[in-house]
Amino acid sequence: RLTVDGDPVEPDEKNRLAVLAGRRVLGVESDGYDPHEEILLIVAGTEQSRTLRLRANRRTLQFVTVPADVTILLDGTPVGTSRGPATPEVEALARQFGFDVRNASAPLVAPLVPPGDHKVSFERECFQSQTLVVKVGLDPENRPLRLSPVVLREARTDLRITSTPDGAEVIVEGERKGTTPLTVPGLCGGERDVAVTKAGVGVWSERIRLAPGQVNTLDVRL
Repeated sequence: RLTVDGDPVEPDEKNRLAVLAGRRVLGVESDGYDPHEEILLIVAGTEQSRTLRLRANRRTLQFVTVPADVTILLDGTPVGTSRGPATPEVEALARQFGFDVRNASAPLVAPLVPPGDHKVSFERECFQSQTLVVKVGLDPENRPLRLSPVVLREARTDLRITSTPDGAEVIVEGERKGTTPLTVPGLCGGERDVAVTKAGVGVWSERIRLAPGQVNTLDVRL
């Protein structure tokens, strides 16, 4: 973005600006770079040329996730959700890192960040969250920092429920699952609403945390 004396200007197709003679202040700005400003002494009827190299001060980050539809947080702030389908670039990464490209996302570019250490978290329902610390260095050309693909592990679990008396109806997240004693397979790990009810006896309900990768047990007395 160019300004002359603080006013925005647009160069022509040959990258030239028509500027009034006299003392002028040229400003140059671009996202991810330090702004530049200099004083020009313009003489009528002459042409001056300038070649400027701006100094990078921030950088974008590029992420690929397996699976897609993963929410990405940068230093605690959501920056986007990865989406499929995968691009040819990701197909090459799949061969290198050995993941199923059909489940992978296209690259997601996060906003410009300053150099230094940044915490990046990856979250999706029914998958184990992952957090990385990324060291960001500046690049003179401000090319995105491409990280290795982030592969999340599925986080499902079984819930075994018994009740006293038995024969009570089990409802998980509003969905009827059967009557006790009962094992409900393939539930997503994390917090889930569970209700156990039997007509004429009583009702039990609570939000419980299910640990993935193991059988969770629940014994209810109505």
